[in-house]
Amino acid sequence: MPATTYENLIPGDELARRLGVSRKTVERWTYQRIIPSYSFSPRCLRFDPSEVRQALRKFERPALRRLPRGNYRPKPRAPTARYEAQQMEMRFAPEDPSQLILSLFLPPPAALPDTGNPSD
Repeated sequence: MPATTYENLIPGDELARRLGVSRKTVERWTYQRIIPSYSFSPRCLRFDPSEVRQALRKFERPALRRLPRGNYRPKPRAPTARYEAQQMEMRFAPEDPSQLILSLFLPPPAALPDTGNPSD
């Protein structure tokens, strides 16, 4: 790596623009010692872009796997117990809302005693 010369050093604003981050992010990385800096006074910080790039390479992550193009459909997931319970409730729910209200107060028809009504 070539030695740093004062001509290579850039201010924090320029570094933030080159990296595509805010000035505050550059300041935070400096104070956390993530990126190297040169301090000429408390308010005058300069950065060597090549040193900063090398320091930030430690934080690089591999690119995410791309999904295939075209008719890609995710694999169907197995139904959960909660989903199956909801489906059962929907299957046995009466379609008429008045029947739903009656079913809350009356026992199911099979549980009613036979009155022996001869009109059947």
